[in-house]
Amino acid sequence: MRNIMIALALAAAILAGVRADAQDIRLNVTYVCNGERMYVESCNIRDLSDTSTCMVAHPGRPQHNGFMAYTTETRGALKKLLPTCTQPTAQEIAQEEAFKKKQQEIYDANVAKANRRLRRRIRRPVPVTRGV
Repeated sequence: MRNIMIALALAAAILAGVRADAQDIRLNVTYVCNGERMYVESCNIRDLSDTSTCMVAHPGRPQHNGFMAYTTETRGALKKLLPTCTQPTAQEIAQEEAFKKKQQEIYDANVAKANRRLRRRIRRPVPVTRGV
């Protein structure tokens, strides 16, 4: 029993470390680096190494055929660059957190709605039609 508890504690510690490492770069907020605005949209969630890539939007650059300019940067390069930049404001971080919370609530409500519909369909017998 004690070995199981130790194994569970070790697994929780490893997962907590991975979770903390996954949040090393804050997404969906604007940084200002050397006078240029950068917006880190997404990073590879399956690869948390410094060689994995992130998609970075550059809203201050000229648009390409009407689309915002994007680059891909490695996670390691962003880890070195972003601490030297002007960090996002507390208000921007709070807005992003509120947006993520609202999106999660909408998702949870839709999952619950779909599950209720599925349970109703399973309970209700499907009428059998016979060809004439």
